[in-house]
Amino acid sequence: MKICLTVVTNAKSERIERLAEGNWKIWVAGKPIEGRANEKIVEMVSKELGIGKSLIKIVSGIRSRHKIVEITD
Repeated sequence: MKICLTVVTNAKSERIERLAEGNWKIWVAGKPIEGRANEKIVEMVSKELGIGKSLIKIVSGIRSRHKIVEITD
């Protein structure tokens, strides 16, 4: 399963909004420095879906605000 994320960094509060099938918008409090925001994104998606972080991988957009995340079984 793949999810397209639009990321807003430096947000005052962290949240996830499911826009349409497979498209989400995610607000992260962390700054995009040294991959901290990406780590937080994986953590938040993991919590939202109720799965382990090891099953989630950012496959596209590591340094972009538009990311594609792959969930494995």
